[in-house]
Amino acid sequence: MPDSDTIRGILVRLGFAVAATVLLVGAERVGLLAEAPGRGRVVPLVAVVIVGSWLLLAVIGLVALARRIRSGT
Repeated sequence: MPDSDTIRGILVRLGFAVAATVLLVGAERVGLLAEAPGRGRVVPLVAVVIVGSWLLLAVIGLVALARRIRSGT
């Protein structure tokens, strides 16, 4: 069973994921992720960084959890 630090870390990563999703949905609603004529969808660099960072955090968290479970601590 993971200890409280591991669980806290997972919850923090999930919080980042939720916050990034909310930011992306908000950006879509206000038109920051708009379609440009003739260019298709224009995705700002900020959105790419946000999504990439929360995906990286999620992968790091899952790897850490798998190592803890495998080692039995």
